[in-house]
Amino acid sequence: MLKTFKGTVIMIGECFRMSLSNIRGAKVRSFLTVLGILIGVMAVIALITTVNGVTGSISESFLSMGAGTLTVTVSGSDLKTGMSKEDLEALTQLEQVEGITPTVNIM
Repeated sequence: MLKTFKGTVIMIGECFRMSLSNIRGAKVRSFLTVLGILIGVMAVIALITTVNGVTGSISESFLSMGAGTLTVTVSGSDLKTGMSKEDLEALTQLEQVEGITPTVNIM
């Protein structure tokens, strides 16, 4: 068992020596490989940052336009003309309702 462990350590050491000699022998190729990896990593980081920024900006634009609001139109009839003050107060008591903005349209 000691011989196999010693043989494995020698093989690993030899692999490292060969790797370093190959890197020293092909300096331009090694430099270009490292440069390609760096450019690729920077491109991915830039892309992710840009997508997150645009997503946040679009989300803010939709929220400022009122994309999270629901518009309900109530038409009057012969018996009742629109909503009363009690109806509006009942709507504000609902759990999902954050606020109401009544408007009046005359046609």
